[in-house]
Amino acid sequence: MKIIQLLLVFCMVHLASALAQSYQQEYPTNMRAKMTLKPGTVCPSYVAREIEFKNKDDELISVTVHFRPTSTCNYDGAVVTGNPSDYNDIDDLRLLAELNNRTYWDDMYIANNGGGSTLEITSLTIEIEYNNGVDRNFGFSNSFWEVENDISGRMASGILPGINVPPVGKKTLALSNWKFRACDVCNFLSTNGIEDNDGNVYDNCTSLSHISQCVTNLQDNFQSWTRAFMYDLGKSGSDTELRGGESLPKYGDDEALCTETVAWYYGRYAYTSGGNDGFYEGVYENRDNMTPLRNFFRTQGRLYCYLQGNWIKNTGAAPTGPWRPSQTIDPMAGDIIFYEWTNAAGDDLKHTQMVVDWDDTNDTITFIDGPRVGMGQLDVSANSLPQYFFCVGRIPNND
Repeated sequence: MKIIQLLLVFCMVHLASALAQSYQQEYPTNMRAKMTLKPGTVCPSYVAREIEFKNKDDELISVTVHFRPTSTCNYDGAVVTGNPSDYNDIDDLRLLAELNNRTYWDDMYIANNGGGSTLEITSLTIEIEYNNGVDRNFGFSNSFWEVENDISGRMASGILPGINVPPVGKKTLALSNWKFRACDVCNFLSTNGIEDNDGNVYDNCTSLSHISQCVTNLQDNFQSWTRAFMYDLGKSGSDTELRGGESLPKYGDDEALCTETVAWYYGRYAYTSGGNDGFYEGVYENRDNMTPLRNFFRTQGRLYCYLQGNWIKNTGAAPTGPWRPSQTIDPMAGDIIFYEWTNAAGDDLKHTQMVVDWDDTNDTITFIDGPRVGMGQLDVSANSLPQYFFCVGRIPNND
């Protein structure tokens, strides 16, 4: 699971289809790790262990990580991609990304498949390199590292015990549990000063006793589709779930994985909330690209775009209007964000997110997005026309 300290990654739709496909081909290219063993226990001069990934279909991929000490009982781990057998490990990991070029797994393990020593691990961080992405400054990146699992802080704060891996066997990396991902959400909200519906800043989630309160707070303040999105923080999740006994694919044939990800949560969770099933089915059916989904909200009279400090109803072909200045809203948790921008290279880009919070004192949106689920913030006023164009789709439940 991609759990903590996420390098949040935008998915993009490039207007030139060839570039769009190249930037959407995000797959693992390398892995590294940091590990600390309990002082006073066996701290060998070299050790190899397997990191295993399993999805909901019980497909299991194992990657061997070679650990060498940087100081007493502290290790850096690497996959030596120059070694053909090691390269095959990373190559195999891509098999979990062949479905529309995305990576997903639902459980992670550290395994000892025959090493002679027991490792008493007190911290472990695993990162994976991907071949393409875009950084938070809206610039393209040819490669980036993303934290998949970090249990260091949780062990230090007493949330989790150490991991004792015997010579034969494996241990679950416990952050796969959705409640721990909820805990990460609460920490993100707290760190960024986000207030709940009662005007109180969310509490940090730093111990086992905090987790249940964190989950309760999220249940009290967010709709089911937003919570489901949050509970996938740090992972892509499996592609298909059942709704009413029928398969509900998350991704279609297009490359707009960000739009497809956001729309899927409405189709899976908001559709069954009662009262607006037809509307949310429309959201799901228009998920293949940002533009048709944005146009769907416009034809429903639910598109509001940012202009001179206000979110004003737009009833035409955004961003040209026509505008309805007398009809404005403030974005609310559960609404959809659409935006397009031009980067320094002159490339026209698009992205779709879900609103978590809107702060009208500094015009900052807190959002959650995918396909690898992450949270972030964006100052809309600092990134506005003509280079950037932001719109919000208002959902019926927020009327």
